[in-house]
Amino acid sequence: MRVLLIDPPRSTKALGLGEDKLGLLYMAAILREKNIDVRVYDAHIENNPFKDLKSLLKKYKPTIVGISIYTPTRFDAFKAAKLVKHADKETLVVAGGPHVSSAPRDTLENIKEIDIIVVGEGERVFLEICNSVAEKKSFEGIKSIALRKEGDILINARCEPIKNLDSLPFPARDLLRKYKHKEKSKYHFNMQMPDREIIKLSSTCIITARGCPFNCLFCAVPELWGRNVRLRSPENVISEIKHLKEAFDVDSFQIVDDTFNISRKRVFDICSVILKERLKVKWHCHMRVDNVDREMLVIMKEAGCFITYIGIESGSQKILDQVIGKKITLDKVRKVIGWCDELGIKRSCNFIYSLPGETREDVAQTIALMKELGGKQPFGPTMILPGSRIEKIAKEKGIMPKDFSWSRISPYKYYDPTSNSFLPIFVENLTWNEILDIFYKHITWQSTMRTKNYIFRILYRLLQIRSFTEAKLIFYNYFNFLRVFFRNLKKQKRKGAKTFKK
Repeated sequence: MRVLLIDPPRSTKALGLGEDKLGLLYMAAILREKNIDVRVYDAHIENNPFKDLKSLLKKYKPTIVGISIYTPTRFDAFKAAKLVKHADKETLVVAGGPHVSSAPRDTLENIKEIDIIVVGEGERVFLEICNSVAEKKSFEGIKSIALRKEGDILINARCEPIKNLDSLPFPARDLLRKYKHKEKSKYHFNMQMPDREIIKLSSTCIITARGCPFNCLFCAVPELWGRNVRLRSPENVISEIKHLKEAFDVDSFQIVDDTFNISRKRVFDICSVILKERLKVKWHCHMRVDNVDREMLVIMKEAGCFITYIGIESGSQKILDQVIGKKITLDKVRKVIGWCDELGIKRSCNFIYSLPGETREDVAQTIALMKELGGKQPFGPTMILPGSRIEKIAKEKGIMPKDFSWSRISPYKYYDPTSNSFLPIFVENLTWNEILDIFYKHITWQSTMRTKNYIFRILYRLLQIRSFTEAKLIFYNYFNFLRVFFRNLKKQKRKGAKTFKK
C-alpha cells in the first residue's frame, strides 16, 4: 500500500505564507509507525503547480490519497481530487480538515471524486481506513467518517478524541524537502508588522493543545477539535522543541494553538523549562487578553516570545458582549497592549466589521480603537465559515440562501473580490458599497507589503476565471473595487486618509 498526503497547489499564488500542515505530518508519522509507505506533498510550501502533482501521481501510483481541505482553498483541493481520479479512478480519495469536517454532506453531494471524509481529528481514523483497505473490509463501521451508501450520504457518529496527546509521535517533518535537506531559507517568510517593520516569521509550527472552550460567532474550530481542551504535557512540548533544534537546526517556531495561554500555569511551566534548559529559541503565538497578566508576558518574553497575535475583533464593547461573545473588555485590551509595548513584544491585533446588528457607530468605535493602538492593524469584513454560528444566523435571516453550497460557485454575490477563496461576507446593516468602502480604504492604510499583496491578487485573479457565473461575480466586485479604490486615492492626495463616518 502506498499513501500520498496532499496539501494541494494553489490556483492563485500566495505571497509570504507557507506554514507546516501539521495534520498531514501527524498522520504521516502515525502511518510510518505502522510501516505504511507514505509521502507528503505540500505544494504550498514548495510552490509547486498542479502539473507537478500530476507527475507525482503518475510515478508514485498511490493506493490512497489524503487531501487536506481548508475553506479558503477548497476549490483547489477539489481540483486536486479530480486530478487523482483522472490519473487512476481506482485510487481511494479521502478528504479531511476544517472545511469538510464542517460540511461533509455538501462536499460528498457535489464532489464525486471524493470517496470518504474524515470528520474531525484524523490520525487514528485515517489509519483505520488504511487498515480496512489492506484487509479489504467495509468502511461503514468506522467512526468519524462520512461516505456514500446506495445513493445516500452516511455520516457516522464521532469517535472519542485522543485524550493523551503525548501518545502521538512528533510530526514527520523529515518527509518535507525543506527539512530533509535543511533548506533554511524556507524555514521563514517575511511579514510586515503593524509598526511597518518587516521581520522574518517562522513557518515551523508546533501545536501544544487541541480544542477551544469559547464559542466566538465567526469561528468553526469546535467542529474540528471540539470544545474540550486537551493539553500536551510541558515535557512533551519541550522534547519536540529539542528535536527541532537537533534534527533540523530549527531555532524559531510558531505555536499554533487557538489560545496558547488557555492555562496560566502551563504557560509558566513551558517557559520555565525553556529558560532552565537554555534553549535559546524565538517563537510567536496567539493569545486572549482575558487570561493575560504582566508577569506572564515577562516570562514569555524571557523564554523567546517576540510576537503575539491577539483577536480583539471590535472596538465596541456592545458588539463584543452581545454579538461575538468574546468575553473580553476593552479596558483589559488596553492594559495588555501597554504591557506588550513596555516589554518589547510585538503585537498584531485582528479586527473585523460587518457583524450582525453592527451599526456605523460601532464600526467608527473599532476604527478609533485601531488608531489608538497605532500601526496598521489587520482589519476586514466578517467572513462566513461553514459550521460557525454566523453561518446559521445568515441562513436564518435570509442573508445566505438556505441551499447555499460550499462546493459550487454560488450566485451569492457578496465575496471578497481580492481573493480566490469565494468566502461569503456577512451583509446586514451596512450596505455592500459601505463594506467595500471601508475595506478598500483600509487597504490604503495597510502596510506596503499588504497593499502590494492585494493588488497582485486582484490582477492574478483575473486570469483564474473558471465559469460565466464566476466571471459575473468577479467583475461586479471589481467594478466596486475600482470605484472605491480610486476615489479614496484621490481623497488621500487631497486630504490624506479619512476615518469612516456614519
